[in-house]
Amino acid sequence: MTTYHDVGYFLDASRMHDPNKLTTCPLCSESVALALHWRTPCFKRCKQCGLIFRDPFPSEAELESLYRSSWSDMEAHSDETGGTDLELGRNIIATLLRELGRQNFSSQRILDFGAGRGAMSMVFREKGADVVAIEPFGYQRLESFDLPVYRDLNGLPSDLRFDGIVAIEVLEHLRDPRGLLRRLYLLLKPGGWLFVTTPNPRGLAARLCGDRWSSASKAGHILFFTAATLHRTLVELGFGTVRQTHWVLRFPGVSPARAFVKSALQLFHLGGGLRFLAFKD
Repeated sequence: MTTYHDVGYFLDASRMHDPNKLTTCPLCSESVALALHWRTPCFKRCKQCGLIFRDPFPSEAELESLYRSSWSDMEAHSDETGGTDLELGRNIIATLLRELGRQNFSSQRILDFGAGRGAMSMVFREKGADVVAIEPFGYQRLESFDLPVYRDLNGLPSDLRFDGIVAIEVLEHLRDPRGLLRRLYLLLKPGGWLFVTTPNPRGLAARLCGDRWSSASKAGHILFFTAATLHRTLVELGFGTVRQTHWVLRFPGVSPARAFVKSALQLFHLGGGLRFLAFKD
């Protein structure tokens, strides 16, 4: 079985594409000439929509094998099973509450899509939310926390709608990101909100490190949105208000000097992550 660290599984030279070959972008579905973005591991950039994605693009079966292997030792493989702990989850949700102008999530039904090890779901419950989790591989762990959990969106009751949806570090793992975002849009009530986070390929670390950027080396990270591409995609799907947040998010266990640098980078959208809040009008 493929192990988490076996990045070469996706980079076998025998499966590499001709750099000049036309291929189909996993976001815009256009067959266009691609630009080489990073060489090792190989990522291409779609000239049509700006998405950056791994080439060759892994199959659904390959990804499932990776995640099942990762969940066999979830602590060691937190990049795939979820790196958000309770402290970071509380920081994220406290900032989200301020952004939404709320004191808590009482009377709110929230969907935690790609819930991982469950930290975000548990903090939402602490804040009064009626939370539902989607987690295809770690669902048994979430069931042990008495959280309502489904393995995929198809398991949800057909009439269930949500006041808010979060997808924390999920988009970069998806083979069909537009299709998923469209489904999440349809699951929102009118006036509902979607909060997504994903690595930032235009952040300072990515610019300086190039193909040595740590997020690009993670086997489960198969595509990256730029801020412009993600904003445009959300608008195209029907969200009436879309904004990239200017939060200065506190990360636990970081030295004061490093925290200052991280805060400055976040203010200028040069941090390691993108954070977007979108509303269904």
